[in-house]
Amino acid sequence: MFDADFRIARPDGERIWISVNGVPLFDRAEAIERVVLTFEDITQRRRHNDRLVTLNELSQNLTDAETEQAVSDLIIETARDTLPFPLMAIALYDEEHGQLQYTAQTSAVPDLIDEESLFRSERGLSWQVFSEQSERVYDDLPAQADVSASETALRSVMIFPVGEHGVFLSGATTTNAFSDTDLSLARMLVANTRSALDRVAREQTVREQRDTLAERTAALERVQRINSTIRGITTELIQASTREEVVQAVCDRLADAEAYRFAWIGTHDTVTDDVTPEAWAGVKESFLEAATVTADGDADSDDPTGAAVRTRETQVENNLAADPPFESWEQTALDRGFQASIAVPLVYQDTLYGVLTLFADEPDVFNQMEETVLTELGETVGYALNALERKRALVSEQSVELEFELRSGNPPLFRFAAEHDGEFEFENIVQRSDESPGIFFTIRGVPSEAVLAFGEESPEIEDLILVSDREGEPLFETQLRDSAFFSALLDRGAMPQTLTATGDEGYAVIRVPPASNIRSFVEMFEAQYEDVELVGRREVDEPIKTQQEFKAEFRSQLTERQDEILKTAYVSGFFESPRATTAQELAETLDVSQPTVSRHIRAGERKLLGLLFDEE
Repeated sequence: MFDADFRIARPDGERIWISVNGVPLFDRAEAIERVVLTFEDITQRRRHNDRLVTLNELSQNLTDAETEQAVSDLIIETARDTLPFPLMAIALYDEEHGQLQYTAQTSAVPDLIDEESLFRSERGLSWQVFSEQSERVYDDLPAQADVSASETALRSVMIFPVGEHGVFLSGATTTNAFSDTDLSLARMLVANTRSALDRVAREQTVREQRDTLAERTAALERVQRINSTIRGITTELIQASTREEVVQAVCDRLADAEAYRFAWIGTHDTVTDDVTPEAWAGVKESFLEAATVTADGDADSDDPTGAAVRTRETQVENNLAADPPFESWEQTALDRGFQASIAVPLVYQDTLYGVLTLFADEPDVFNQMEETVLTELGETVGYALNALERKRALVSEQSVELEFELRSGNPPLFRFAAEHDGEFEFENIVQRSDESPGIFFTIRGVPSEAVLAFGEESPEIEDLILVSDREGEPLFETQLRDSAFFSALLDRGAMPQTLTATGDEGYAVIRVPPASNIRSFVEMFEAQYEDVELVGRREVDEPIKTQQEFKAEFRSQLTERQDEILKTAYVSGFFESPRATTAQELAETLDVSQPTVSRHIRAGERKLLGLLFDEE
């Protein structure tokens, strides 16, 4: 059997698609005597499939469109690719002027529709379709609509209402130009247009309500100034290449803002419980010399910075002078003219990267809105610090191996292996599509049926499956219900290398970036296991995950504008779920249009996925 599709050129030059099917005929000796070939013109089928693919891409692109203009432009661009007609346009209803206004159109529209035509007039055919909400299709416009042939060069015209928003118009200069397929595709375009415009209208209403409410509050101007400062901080985060640059830039920007007098960032030492200043800016920096900040106090006596360390939540003291007698830190702050304070943890996925503390010289300034904004800033800074750690892990050609001895409080699979005189060994870890870690392991000396039965009974294990059985060494995959520990390792650029358990003893080896805070990884293990000890630390001349060439290859494929937009979107939380920023907000930050932002982001994603999958 033979079955294949080819694209060929006809004698008149037209290129068409044909499907060729071959069936062999055999003689009595079962040898091929001849082949019967059939040819079928499948040009229309291929064209229809291509159109459906284009419409599917349109549905995805429309989710990024945030304005009526962006929707209109996408629809006409897609219509140009799917419908073979010179005239295509969208007219939306303008409430202010009470008429339809053309928002997007093909280049041939000015030549086919003049300003006085029946389509542009206030009560012409387009308005009739809009007001009656009923579609009209003309195969011979002059004959069917009582229109003089001299009024327009158009002969075939379709006009579809787009709900309360306006109309979609398409036409050709020949009669009977529309096939059933063309009309079906046009109706699908209109349905997509209406759905997108409905969404844009809803979102616009929500934005208007939010803006109206915000404009009526006295705190809006202050928050707007803070947001302006934060946008500057975001730019600094994009450009920063080290942790030191990040934390100092945050302090400098906030201290320069009118709202705050002093800003500092400290790191928590889990051994002493002290919070050590790392960066600071503003007036009265002598506060740090006079105050001792610790996280070992209780909720009644602890200062906001210490409480933020313990709780991982933003802490506000809106009136430092309101409740004498004062704690030592309060008196130190009041002596320097500070009246209110807020402490914001710099956290990303339960990992504390420090605490940002701000002082103001007026009481009662940190309202709920400002607290929310600063909390989001803390998450953004934590995200940026985590990204720097991961970046170092990606590009570094060296790493540090940490070896731990685990003596108690071991995971359930360790205990199971010990109870059955087996040996547990970690094989690999992968991050699933839902960002949870999938763990691959073997247990020697124990029947695989017993391991699977244990997985069914254990409340701490889910989705335990037997992947393969390699000569008495069955390979399993599972997901621990409490996978925060492994997720935190991966998020900080670490990669487990070895994890074994025999009897009551277990050993773990992880590889971390060379500039990592080793103490923080020790603390993570101490929080996970009851009795653990760091028994080895080795520097190795190997990267943690991949070679730097992967990054270089990807960056080399990006234009400067794509690189800028992708990096800004990444640091601003555009790829988070839910999004921390919208494409429209990115466009305003970068001073480009929103469709340009969406187009460059999709181009970058396509190039990255191409690097990952094209060679598979």
